[in-house]
Formats: sequence, C-alpha cells, structure tokens
Amino acid sequence: MVKLMDPYERLRNGAGVVSRSDRRLLQVTGRDRAGWLHNLLTNDVKGLHPGQGCYAFALNIKGRILFDAQVLIMEEHLWLDLDQRWADAALQHLTKYIIMEDVVIRDITADIQRYAAIGQWTGVSDRSALEGGQHTEVNLGTRPVRLYRSDYCGWPTVEIFSPVENSPNQDEWIERMGWPWISAESVEILRVEQGMPWPLTELNDQVLPAETGQLHRAVSFKKGCYLGQEVVERMRAHSAVARHLVGLHLGSVNVVPGTELLLDGQAVGRVTSVADSVMLGKKIGLGYVKSAVAVPGTILNCAGAISHQVAVAALPFTP
Repeated sequence: MVKLMDPYERLRNGAGVVSRSDRRLLQVTGRDRAGWLHNLLTNDVKGLHPGQGCYAFALNIKGRILFDAQVLIMEEHLWLDLDQRWADAALQHLTKYIIMEDVVIRDITADIQRYAAIGQWTGVSDRSALEGGQHTEVNLGTRPVRLYRSDYCGWPTVEIFSPVENSPNQDEWIERMGWPWISAESVEILRVEQGMPWPLTELNDQVLPAETGQLHRAVSFKKGCYLGQEVVERMRAHSAVARHLVGLHLGSVNVVPGTELLLDGQAVGRVTSVADSVMLGKKIGLGYVKSAVAVPGTILNCAGAISHQVAVAALPFTP
C-alpha cells in the first residue's frame, strides 16, 4: 500500500489522489431506464446524452432527501454513483418503482476500482477539457479508465473508474503515475471549508433540497414531474425556506456535531460537521439554522455551554 502523503496544501496548491471505496456503483439497463430515473430524481436525466451526467437528489413524497447521487449516461446503460451507507435503502427505493418499465439494476461496485484526483491536475490530460458532469473514457498509461468531473468536495475533482480486470494492482499503478495520496481527513477539511453538504450528516430524510444550498447543482426547474416535486416547487414559489445550511466559526472550544445552537435561550439550529480549518487556522463547522438567523456575523450560543459563542459565516469560507 502506498504511504499517505497528507499535507493539506497538496489539495489547495497542487493535487492528490484519494480512494473512493466509500461509494457504490449501480448500473441501470433497459430501454426505459432514462425516463424511469428522470421521474425519480430532482435533476434532468432524459435530456442528457452519452458522455454527460448530473448530480441529483431522490426525494420522498414529503420532498425530503432520501439520497444523493451522481448519474452518468452511456450508450447502452447509465451509472448511478452513491454513498455506500445508504445504497441498500436506495436500491430498495428504486426497485419499488419498477412496475412495468423495462429497467434492470445491477450492483457493479465489485467490478470497478474507484479513485478521485483532486486539485489542479496536469497528470490527467483530459481533465481540463471536462466540465462539471461530463465523463469520457481514456487510457492512463496502458489502462482504459473512465474520467468523470464531479467536484464533489467543492474543489476541482475527477473521479477515476477503472475495471478491476484491467487493474489488478491499482495502488502500484497510482504510484507509477507519480500521483501523491491524500487522506480522506484532508478532503473532509476541504469540503467543510467549501460548504459542501455530506450524505447522512447534512443530507438525510430530515432535510429539504432548498435548505442545502445545492439547488443549482441538484435540481432542474424545467423538467416534468418527479417524486417530491410539489414540495420543491411550492418552496420556490413562496420563497419559504425555514432554515439554511451555513458556515460556523467555532472558536477554540471543541464543539461536536449534533450540538444545539441557541439565540436568547431559544433553539435556532444544530451543528452538523466540524473541522480544524488549515486555511483559517481555527475550528469551523457547518450547521442548519433558522432563516432569520442565517446571516453572516450572527452570534449564537451552544446548548450546554451558554458562554461559548459561535458566529454564522457565509459559504464557502474565505481567508
């Protein structure tokens, strides 16, 4: 196994590779696959062509987030790329809506090795030509791989999908390409600094799409009906968002995810993620707070430690 090289500056000022073994990959075939998935996700799937993709939410009938996913369109099939922790529930949800459609879902996670190249890449010649959501098949060295521009942590990122049968020693291959390894912990710091919501922390079935700050990435307001659409459209029409995902300057005290946030003794939100920011040199976090207090500079208190104050910050964080 290649030893991790973990200076945070590799992500900010250079590039590195991180494992994406935390993901599951579902392959969907059948002539109805695009239309069927289009009706279940918040983004436009039917309008995509091979080589294109999108980020989207799947919602329940109350408009709350069941899972998020990347969708990649190929000639004969499509891929659904999602966090492994809710993949089983997602597969059950999707299967429930195959009624008479010609759709077949197969889990191909074990067939594909996954990596992400994060940062300002010069080693992947096709990266600069890929815009968000686009993907292409290329040869890296002698290995055929698929590159997908996801920017999943809020920083330039290309996902690398490599068939296992062509890649028996992936770690050695990465090393020979001269790409340094970066730990998931460094990526976590970067994604909190960038204000990117994460599965099961900022994204779960208690959260509405409009609260996440990701409508521009995840929701098409030009497509037809989909599960949960009425709630999404109603919130947009009335500008009725009860809370927002915000940044939090946490000071020097150790605040843990789940900590309740107070204003004048009343609960107004909750911390969801925390990180020791290298860019800012202090502790920061993400959290959902009521819209009335989601204003940068607003001072809130932590439940259980009233003397400890945190400040609301705009996202992404800036030096």
